[in-house]
Formats: sequence, structure tokens, C-alpha cells
Amino acid sequence: MKDEFQNLLDVVNYEIEMFLGTQILRKHKVVAGISDKTMQLFLNNALSESQILHIRVLAEIFLLNVGRKTDVKIDNVLPTWRQENASIIQELEDIYKTPLDTGMSPKDYIDKRIAHATPNCRGRFNWSPVIQKMNSPLVNVIWALPNDIRFPSLMFLNLI
Repeated sequence: MKDEFQNLLDVVNYEIEMFLGTQILRKHKVVAGISDKTMQLFLNNALSESQILHIRVLAEIFLLNVGRKTDVKIDNVLPTWRQENASIIQELEDIYKTPLDTGMSPKDYIDKRIAHATPNCRGRFNWSPVIQKMNSPLVNVIWALPNDIRFPSLMFLNLI
């Protein structure tokens, strides 16, 4: 049976792996390789929504004042990391909470449009502006993690 600390590391590692995995699939043009346009649409939407979900979870892991009290935080596995990387954490928080051209922040869009069926959803939604805005600061945060046995998913950084 794994200890609680290892379980927390596994959670963080999984979220990083899935966030990077969606980018790797896009880079390798998995969607474009499908000839059926409907299947391309389904896969593109699935990748976008998966990436958004993992952006949200990772933001809540790395940022102190978002999420719930019971959420896994980076401080649970790397107690001094947040202080050592304050500037990239601040950049992530600023971008996550700053409104896009449309007037809503990436956080607001994610909170209102993912995992909730509300009238605001209005069917399909173009996640590209949120993904483009959040990608770089989140990758910067992930690059700042210690590249060791605790985070095997960091090996995927070289594939994005």
C-alpha cells in the first residue's frame, strides 16, 4: 500500500502527464490524421476539454487561493517550492485571473463552462484562447519542478 505522500505525488504527476499528453497528441497532428470530419471534431473537442480540465486542476494545485481546502497543493509535496518559484507562480495566477479580450478570465471561463451543464455553455465552445493563454505559464511552472524520480511525467516536456 502506498503511503499518503506518494499518493499526493502520483496525483500531481498524473495531472502533469495528462496536460502534456494532450499537447503531444496535438503536436503529432492526431486529429488531422483522421479522415472523417465528424471524428476529427469529436477528437478535437475531447482533447480541448481534457486539456482545459487538467489546466484547471494544475492551477488549483499550484495556486494557493483557488480550489478547495481539501485539494492537493504543491506545498503538500514540495514545502519550499512555492517560495522558491514565486515569480512564475505569480505569472500563472495573473494570467489565470486576468480577463481575456472577451472580458472573462481563463478561470471564469473554465469555472462556468467545464463540468457544468448551464445555459452559459451554449453547446460547443472554442477553448483555443484559454488554452493559448494558459499553456505557456503552466509549462513554465512545470519546467521549474525538480526533474527527478518524484515526477516521471516531466520526461514528456521534451515532446511538446
